[in-house]
Parts: sequence; C-alpha cells; structure tokens
Amino acid sequence: MAITKTIIQSSGRETTIKLVGSGTETITLASLVHGSQTVTGVPAVAIMGVLSSNSGVATISRHGSEVLHMHGSFEYQTDGLIQSTLTENAANDIVADLQQTGTLIIRVRKLTGYSEITV
Repeated sequence: MAITKTIIQSSGRETTIKLVGSGTETITLASLVHGSQTVTGVPAVAIMGVLSSNSGVATISRHGSEVLHMHGSFEYQTDGLIQSTLTENAANDIVADLQQTGTLIIRVRKLTGYSEITV
C-alpha cells in the first residue's frame, strides 16, 4: 500500500504532516511553505513531535541517518517534560518508512530558509 501524505496544519512557523499507509515517503522541506511564504535560502526544520499508530516498525531518517526508530504506537512531543527538538541534519528532507500499514504524524518547526517565519 502506498503512503498518502496530507498537510493537516500549516503556518509560517510550523507544519504538521500526516502519513497513512505503508512504504517510504519523502517530505521535502521546500514543500512546507505556507500561503505566500517562499523558500529564501537553504530551508531547515526541527522535528517537534511524532505520533505513530503502527503495528510494526517505523523510522524517520534525514540524509541517510536514522533520527527515530519506533515500534508500534509511539509518541514524542516537545510539549511537557521534553523541551528539546530533533535537529540532526535539519537542512535535509525527512524520509519516513512505515513497514506496516499505519499512521505517522510529524510536527516540524521552520528554523531558517523560509520567508515570513513568524513566532
């Protein structure tokens, strides 16, 4: 089954992407613009949160390096106790691999390379 990618929330500062299905999907940083926002240099984003509803293994990689490896249902949020974001290879696209059919929601914060980044 292929992965269906949907932007479920977008602003000048943050974007939330929903992936449903199985297989591999690349989230290009240039595709995360909002409204009249444009890419103005090298875009970089930090991963702020991940929610996985998957019966198998799911991974998130950037520039060939694994950032997160998840089994079954998994949640990572920067709200609450964890205040840091995942910034490894922040200027590289995000590659999600869902080995079993499931849902993966990824929330990112735009760091640089986008016009009109609002706080």
